[in-house]
Amino acid sequence: MNALQAVNDSNSEVMSLETCIRQALEQGQLTPVLAARIQQIVEEGGLAEYEQQLLQLLQDAIQDHCIRPVQPLEPR
Repeated sequence: MNALQAVNDSNSEVMSLETCIRQALEQGQLTPVLAARIQQIVEEGGLAEYEQQLLQLLQDAIQDHCIRPVQPLEPR
């Protein structure tokens, strides 16, 4: 099961871009699950200007070390 399947299995409602970014900001980290969902939204295309601004906010927060990307754990 990949990270995105885990998101879809755990949430009956698919997370919006804003929800993903808010969660990353609140936690101070970008988990693999959130990163996978954000990537899926971006790949679907058709982002509104507001959503593009949210993506820029996320990128700025990562660059400024306000959000730390978390790498998935390697299986032992």
